Amino acid sequence: MKKPFIIGIILFLVVLAAAYGMLVSNLSGPKVQGKRVTVWMDELASREEAVREKAKSAISGNVKDFLPALVSMMHFKDSEDKQKWATVLNVDYPPSYTRRLGAVRGFNVLGAAAAPAVPELLPLLGVQDAGQDVASAFGAIGKDAVGPLTQKLSDSDKQVRAMAAASLSRMKAGEATGAADALIKGLKDEDPVTRGWMATAVGKTQVSGDVAIPQLIALLEDKDGGVIASAASSLGLYGAAAKDAMPLLQKLAKSRNEEISAAAQNAIIEIKGEPEAEPKKANE
Repeated sequence: MKKPFIIGIILFLVVLAAAYGMLVSNLSGPKVQGKRVTVWMDELASREEAVREKAKSAISGNVKDFLPALVSMMHFKDSEDKQKWATVLNVDYPPSYTRRLGAVRGFNVLGAAAAPAVPELLPLLGVQDAGQDVASAFGAIGKDAVGPLTQKLSDSDKQVRAMAAASLSRMKAGEATGAADALIKGLKDEDPVTRGWMATAVGKTQVSGDVAIPQLIALLEDKDGGVIASAASSLGLYGAAAKDAMPLLQKLAKSRNEEISAAAQNAIIEIKGEPEAEPKKANE
């Protein structure tokens, strides 16, 4: 009787230790090369260049292990129970927004090498708190995410459409040209936030000016101030090619809406190609 009892105790302790390990891992995040991934991500933001470079080297040299961990960090959800257990067990508990911010740093290091994570990141476009962070991750991944994101521009969920456009707007010049037609179509989206992101993406991805500029000029008369500001900013990115927008931009530059006024003034400067001269003083 004694031997089975001892074996039972040992098995119980093993199971308990495994459960504890899983709980701690869930609360504090996965480890790679013996260090919490959250710590690696913090080191990417270190003030010391040597620390940053060491972290970059470790991450870029081990995509296989780091990428799943970064995806896990993006999907992490906070809860009161998790916070309570973290306190009870005295476990470091980075909140979800901190994990996502760190994960974005990791995606910036991996760039196109993180393309295999695209299918797992797409559902996060519709998560209110995570949308902007996943957009930054997609921006880092680049052209390999363009096709899936283009399909999401016509999603039934306005949050998904908006964040898909935001993702495309954060890519490097020339990477998202394949989304041009869908972005132009999105300028007429019924949701103002989505229209604004579509307008931003059109300018940032430099959709053909012959097609985009007239559409953006039309948005300068939109009913939503955010859309107007986004359209003005994008027109500025086209430089002198957007000169036909000048009359409306000059009018908007006097708007009482500070966002619209600032966007219009900056666009005017960019279209002119030189800073506006400061007014001379009376005694000069």
